[in-house]
Amino acid sequence: MTNLTEQEIMQGLQAPFPAKDLEWRVQKTIKTQNGIRSIVVPYITNRAIQDRLDQVVGPMNWRNSYETWRDKGVLCGIAIKFNGEWVEKYDGADETPYEATKGGFSAAHKRAGAVWGLGRYLYSLDVFWVNVVDKKTDNSNDWEYINTKIKVDGKDVYVKGYWKIPTVPNWALPSSNQPSSNSMTGQQNVPPTPSENPTNSPQGNNMPHTNRGQLQGEHDPDREHYTNYLKNMEKSIGLTDNQGFVVSLYNRVNPDHKVRTASEVYSVTTPKDNLRNYYALLKPVYDLMKVAQNHNINEQQLFGYAQIITGKEHSSVLSLFSTITPQHVAQITEIIRSEQGNNSYQTA
Repeated sequence: MTNLTEQEIMQGLQAPFPAKDLEWRVQKTIKTQNGIRSIVVPYITNRAIQDRLDQVVGPMNWRNSYETWRDKGVLCGIAIKFNGEWVEKYDGADETPYEATKGGFSAAHKRAGAVWGLGRYLYSLDVFWVNVVDKKTDNSNDWEYINTKIKVDGKDVYVKGYWKIPTVPNWALPSSNQPSSNSMTGQQNVPPTPSENPTNSPQGNNMPHTNRGQLQGEHDPDREHYTNYLKNMEKSIGLTDNQGFVVSLYNRVNPDHKVRTASEVYSVTTPKDNLRNYYALLKPVYDLMKVAQNHNINEQQLFGYAQIITGKEHSSVLSLFSTITPQHVAQITEIIRSEQGNNSYQTA
């Protein structure tokens, strides 16, 4: 039995892993004007997860279990003994195309580990783009081989070559594993936040400026500007003809101040913070629709890009609200730019 507190356990589990404990996978490969490029994502190895659990809580104080999930899925539970009781958390994954059973168990174990916080910080990393080259350009062990098939102008093209493993930022490494560099600044060593994504809106990812003391006034010009801005966002997204969904979205982020009609959203009695919550929910989808518009991407293509990044299927713009974050918008934009060879556009 471990004598650590709950906070100490979670801090130990959530601590960054050294670079040697990361494995990288190709998520998407495309042809650009600058050659073949791939999006690659890091994962924590299962052995590293097991070692971390042994180190933090002890080998006798954790266990895992597996069971089938749907037709070809695997559900994994990781249990930790705390105060004499087993606390278990689950997640699942589908079987993989290669070594289906082993791959399914491995993926489910990693996802269950993330539920406990193991490697969860990796989801905060920016998208990693790598160049695919015919030959290695140095003798290091940082190269991975790729052999895949992509679509170019509607035709299948086979890609074979090498890509170099990226370097994760310092904040995503243990202090003992961070490379020394006089050029690194403190800001580069902290996780990125959604507000760091560049936009051309009046206040970036913040709402238009308003005065806290004026927001409750019936004739407040700031509130009128604020309301018009949000309504324009609704129109661009396509919510104008779906007032019921406006109510649903507003209530989702304001459970303590629910409304029954869309007009109540913009009532003079609506607190400013509630409008901010609503704005924060609309903003990523609004930005994504602007990206599609400026790059002549139709909805089906946009849903395809969203699935690449989020791993979830989307059948309508409304379905994007359940998954899309500002970071997803930045990643999808990067894919579109690379495919079109255009790096000049920023989200509106």
